[in-house]
Amino acid sequence: MGAMTNGLRAELFDKEIIDFSIDSRTVGAGELFFALSQPDYERAGFNGTFADAHDFIAPALARGAIAAVARRDHVARDEKLQTLNDRLLLVDDAIAALQTLARKVYEQWGHPVVGITGSAGKTTTKELTAHVLAGTGRRILKSERNYNNGLGLPLSVLQMVSRGRRPENYDLAILEMGMSSPTHEIRRLVQITPPDIGVELLVAPVHLEHLGTIENVAAMKAELIEGLKPGGIAILNADDKLVMDMKSKTDGPVLTFGIQNPADVTAR
Repeated sequence: MGAMTNGLRAELFDKEIIDFSIDSRTVGAGELFFALSQPDYERAGFNGTFADAHDFIAPALARGAIAAVARRDHVARDEKLQTLNDRLLLVDDAIAALQTLARKVYEQWGHPVVGITGSAGKTTTKELTAHVLAGTGRRILKSERNYNNGLGLPLSVLQMVSRGRRPENYDLAILEMGMSSPTHEIRRLVQITPPDIGVELLVAPVHLEHLGTIENVAAMKAELIEGLKPGGIAILNADDKLVMDMKSKTDGPVLTFGIQNPADVTAR
């Protein structure tokens, strides 16, 4: 596990990490706590104001967390945290450490990933797809609830190594990939888990307070198709022109679905 976290102190991993947490209120015994702060949440795609979790490291450890991932510069100026140094994993960037860990788990696993995005319908499509494929005998990892941003996706991937689970217990991952700003959120998500199949549901005028135009929404959504593995399959909504324009973003196979326009798969 130490190698997965990009050189974090391996001696803290003598005991098994049961799970991973970003919430000091719910962290449990044996879990690794990531102390995130406002910039981490903003980079992950959250809006609003968030407390600095470094202020809650001591309570998290008191609740039984095996260790806490904390920013090196923050600990350097906090004498109280320095007294907990033997329980801290010091990093330059807490959210990058979380995402790097998820990427390492993905790399060791090495099975196909289905990425799903769209202005609506991601969670429903994920759940239906997982249900259908599970019926064929495939062992499915899917996004937890509607976890689809720079925190939710890595936490979902880390479920492969949580609570006694192992990566070899899964054949396929179905992951939501969302965005709400022009900061290339989906581009970062596909760098964590490059998709073999990318599903584009629709583009709608959402998050315009950050993106300005529906064309900008489409450009950010298209990062899923741009991030497909070589030869990866794009699955596009034939009834949405902005989605169909994404065909130009890939040299790989394209499948279409729809109701109104001709498509490879249609509903009756």
